[in-house]
Amino acid sequence: MFGSQPHFYGADPALRANFASGIEPSKDKHAIFMHFEMLTGTPVYAAKRLQFNLEMVPIEDVPYLTDIREMYYPLFWVEEGAALDEDFVKQIKPVPMVYKIFKILKWTGLVLGFIGIILSGILFTIKQNAAKAAAAAPSPMNIDVKSIEKSLN
Repeated sequence: MFGSQPHFYGADPALRANFASGIEPSKDKHAIFMHFEMLTGTPVYAAKRLQFNLEMVPIEDVPYLTDIREMYYPLFWVEEGAALDEDFVKQIKPVPMVYKIFKILKWTGLVLGFIGIILSGILFTIKQNAAKAAAAAPSPMNIDVKSIEKSLN
């Protein structure tokens, strides 16, 4: 017993040369594959296909088998497949939209944070300059009462 993909898909074309018709490999019908949803990595659909073949060789001791060609004779093939249930597909459908929303929110947060840092620096500088100007200007609290009393006397 030898295994292959159905209709000898992906195998050496010499294996199909012994058959006049009926062996027509097709990727859609005979290949093994898995389809994944790109963002979550969830398998959406998968199919595994396997053909079982019998190696035929001439046998001199058996009269009916002395003149047969050497070849691999397909006996049967099996297919296992699975598709995601409609309920799960409904749960996965909004994922790309949510991903885009979070991507936009990420950049919006970065830009607003950068603007906030710049504005806080500007406000800090304005407050520092105002404090220096207030310290330099005379105020009722900075008046020297003793020097005024001496000048009046």
